[in-house]
Amino acid sequence: MAEEKHREQHGMKNTKIYDVWANMKSRCFYQKDPCFNHYGGRGITICQQWNKSFTEFYKWAKDNGYKEGLELDRINNNCNYEPTNCRWVTHSANGRNKRNNRLVTYKGETHCVAEWAEILGINYNTLLYRFRRGWSAEAALNALLSQGDDK
Repeated sequence: MAEEKHREQHGMKNTKIYDVWANMKSRCFYQKDPCFNHYGGRGITICQQWNKSFTEFYKWAKDNGYKEGLELDRINNNCNYEPTNCRWVTHSANGRNKRNNRLVTYKGETHCVAEWAEILGINYNTLLYRFRRGWSAEAALNALLSQGDDK
């Protein structure tokens, strides 16, 4: 009941930013949420300030670059939702910051496979295929670059 009163006070129940907040809470605390095992089930939680108050989350969001179309991203996927570990990013950037991404280090830089494909202008599927076949970063990337792969 207190939460319902809180919803009425801020008048933002039917907004995208409210949905971000509500979905974050659901992933972390509602065991029937389809994503719970990847969040709350792994011990991921929400800082007390945001958990108790949508208004506090909203203030942080507006002060830290929230715009419609951006997604909430945890910088370190093994840490909680809290101001020092969250940022607003594009869907593409959010997808590249996932636990199941394959990170590849090449010439001292580490990126996921999709980023390497974009950076070097090579075909993502070709690159992914070679990594899945056990190629080293040097072999996969050098072979593609020397062939002049045109995507």
